[in-house]
Amino acid sequence: MKSAKFKDSPLGPIPQDWEVKRLGEIGEPLMCKRVLKHQTSEQGDIPFYKIGTFGKTPDAYITRSLFESLRSKYPFPRKGDCLISAAGTIGRVVVYNGEDAYFQDSNIVWIDNDEAVVTNEYLALCYTLMKWQSEDGGIISRLYNANLKAQIIVCPPLPEQQRIAEALGEVDKLIESLDEQIEKKRLIAKGVAHDLLSGKKRLPGFKGAWREVAFKAAFISLGNNTYARECLCGYSTNAYDIHYGDVLIRFGAVVDFSSDYIPRLKDGIKPNKDFLQNGDIVFADTAEDEMVGKAVEVRGLGDGKAVSGLHTMACRPRADMFAPRFLGYYLNSDSYRKQLLPLITGSKVSSLSRANFESSILTMPDVIEQQAIADLLSEQDAAIAALEEKREKYMRIKEGMMRDLLTGKVRMKGE
Repeated sequence: MKSAKFKDSPLGPIPQDWEVKRLGEIGEPLMCKRVLKHQTSEQGDIPFYKIGTFGKTPDAYITRSLFESLRSKYPFPRKGDCLISAAGTIGRVVVYNGEDAYFQDSNIVWIDNDEAVVTNEYLALCYTLMKWQSEDGGIISRLYNANLKAQIIVCPPLPEQQRIAEALGEVDKLIESLDEQIEKKRLIAKGVAHDLLSGKKRLPGFKGAWREVAFKAAFISLGNNTYARECLCGYSTNAYDIHYGDVLIRFGAVVDFSSDYIPRLKDGIKPNKDFLQNGDIVFADTAEDEMVGKAVEVRGLGDGKAVSGLHTMACRPRADMFAPRFLGYYLNSDSYRKQLLPLITGSKVSSLSRANFESSILTMPDVIEQQAIADLLSEQDAAIAALEEKREKYMRIKEGMMRDLLTGKVRMKGE
């Protein structure tokens, strides 16, 4: 790598041999021909990606005959083209992999760039750092062709574009490898948890029969606060507040107050319900899907105060019935949750009442076996967390490299 002499540009100082170009200079915006709703189905030959499923799993399909007809008569992306979301989350990028697929018109677009000027790989990197704005500098809610064509990027000479993309591509390979390792370990951990928490498989040395315990006999109910998210912050001296959104999305089987980020109630807002203790369980009793009923076990609280927040249900295990961390895993297991699924109410928003929870039965081993199971599952979680931390490290490295390489602060040497 080498340093460079700079010149001023609308995007700040750039190397003297770099250029600034509007996207409209490197190619015309294109989109697929419109497909009408009646031309799609829930099953079919060719996946049809709408803005809501862009980069995700498709929920609509078109026939192969329609696909072949539209692809032959109207614009269609080439393998490697950078597809952009023009609605919803503006500027989300998916590189078209060449597989048979069709994309929603006007909501998913691409620039028909001349790769002798700007390569697809380099353009995708530029999109990643781009701040999508209207002509007056405001934030846009929809990406129209005029907005797209007016966006500017810096263009190094073609060989340098290729070297930049190659360098960042090596980091991407490391990240992708870690993604594969994480997914593999998650699948293994899920299978192990299913077998051990259902009693399908037992750890060596354990043979005794499991016992059934009614939920109401195992727990004492606690009161929860109902403060909305705007009543929370990250720095108040008031109590921690476990919001149902945190339970559903951010926390695993256990929430560790010694390491996890948990928001607190703002100054002046006083909790008026029961404070939580280590070992307490917090359920999310509301969700937009079947994740309703997800539970976390409180650990690492120390001397801090914490409460169960909006759309949660809290309960305290009765003494000496459960090993630490076991309930966090067991209450999220398929073997336990299958009792709750028939009791879920609501259409768009699902919910479970306290009576629903209290009607359930826990089937569990003795405390010694509980601890052995919890220790093994915790080890699996720790191994996954270590890989995730490593992935985050490489993501930070990539972000730093992108800032340096795409501004010319650091130059890539030629052959």
